[in-house]
Formats: sequence, C-alpha cells, structure tokens
Amino acid sequence: MATRKTAGSKGRGGKSTLTRLQSHFLRRMEWYLDVRERCNLDPNCEDWMILAVESAIYSTYRDCEEQEIGEKAEILLYVDH
Repeated sequence: MATRKTAGSKGRGGKSTLTRLQSHFLRRMEWYLDVRERCNLDPNCEDWMILAVESAIYSTYRDCEEQEIGEKAEILLYVDH
C-alpha cells in the first residue's frame, strides 16, 4: 500500500519522507546512472546503447519531476559527474 504523504511532508524526526512511487523513481535513476557508468567504462559498449541509456535517464528524470522530486534527481545527476 502506497504512502499518501507528499514529497514535502515531514515524517518522524522532521525528515522529508517519500512515497513508494517517488522512491522507486529515484532508485531507477540511480540504477540507470550506474548502467551509464559501466557502459562508459566498457570499450565494447556501442553508441546505440549509450543513447538508449541516456534516453532512459532523461525519461526517469521527467518521471521524477512529475512526482515533485526533480531536485533530488538533479542531485543524483550532479553526484554522478
């Protein structure tokens, strides 16, 4: 059952809590960033694969924006670089 709190709502201890869907999109963003890193290190990774991963990262970022966690997704992108 999904939590009904919003991204800005406060849980115990005053920390922001995320819904299950928001957590899912952030985990997916982390996963795609890991895939991109592995692909960049692999000399056998073809251009079309890199483009597919970049498209998936962008799509997931937009999902994060839609779920009002775009800033958290941007942090992941900046940490990745």
